[in-house]
Amino acid sequence: MLRTVLAVPAGLIVGGIAISLVQFAAIALLPTPEGLPTDRALIQPGDIPAANMVAVLVAWAAGAFLGGGTAARIARQAKRRLALIVGAFFLIAGVYNMATIPSPLWFWIVGILLFLPGAHLGAKVLGGQKEQ
Repeated sequence: MLRTVLAVPAGLIVGGIAISLVQFAAIALLPTPEGLPTDRALIQPGDIPAANMVAVLVAWAAGAFLGGGTAARIARQAKRRLALIVGAFFLIAGVYNMATIPSPLWFWIVGILLFLPGAHLGAKVLGGQKEQ
């Protein structure tokens, strides 16, 4: 029971750390464009280069994969369901992010479609023994 309760928060922590690390690496490789407003309300679609947006998607996919895998690995039962709960939390955060920073349609589509499958794949690959 305790493992089930701790699985989701642990998955969220591990996934959040993964997202942060990938985004820090992306910032080092792909610096923020000069003149980009710091106020989210002033950013226009197209202000952020596609390469930077793809880096965000890679970070989100890594977070969903590792977060879902962590939740599944910790839990003894309902591994897939707990991984999908982690993916759903990240999906909500991603949708909020996309809603507050103007994003092109392709980014919305890919962003929405990667969280739950990423968490599910993480559960399958990293979850340990098969679910009973």
